[in-house]
Amino acid sequence: MTDSTIDGKFLTFTDGWPNSQVLHAIPQDGFNGSSHHNVATPAYPPGTKITVYHDGALAKGAAGWVTFIYLKLGTANVTAALAARSFVAPEILAANTADVNFHYIVSNDCDSPVTISTGVAQVAVAIGAMTNTYWGWFQCGGPPATDMVVSGTTYCLDSTFKTIGDVAGGSFMVTGSASGCMKLAQLGATTSLQLMVPCGYARAADA
Repeated sequence: MTDSTIDGKFLTFTDGWPNSQVLHAIPQDGFNGSSHHNVATPAYPPGTKITVYHDGALAKGAAGWVTFIYLKLGTANVTAALAARSFVAPEILAANTADVNFHYIVSNDCDSPVTISTGVAQVAVAIGAMTNTYWGWFQCGGPPATDMVVSGTTYCLDSTFKTIGDVAGGSFMVTGSASGCMKLAQLGATTSLQLMVPCGYARAADA
């Protein structure tokens, strides 16, 4: 099966993270503002969520309620660098257990011990590159917030998302891949690393 992609406008992600403090306003300098995103010291309580309405006013993606969560990047995949639209899941490393915030430490590296193989539905989407052990915002629910995260002139979530080539529409999960990063798969697909719980819904097939 050949890896593929799917346009984000056809996706809706399911928030599988624990309930936490929920805010309802976008940070003044945006989700990727330098005062709180990709920072060594968290500017928000770990696990804080922001839920806002994405109206698709710029004709980029679908309208709907979207949720972001404040997480710590543990160790990124060195061969498949963390970038906008990369999938992350909690990173289970012995070193993390000494961190009181270990519930909120994530990785995009499916070759390291992440919960992708244990059926935990805690999946999020990166909004851009980050430094290992730094804090920042990830989207964890709703349609991709294509109008809400801008880097220069680039809308970070306005593009395609990687799949293993079998998403035909309906519920999807996140799975490992030969490249060492996580990709979308049709729920129930047989792979070596798989999160056999739905992480969202696709309204079209990948291409």
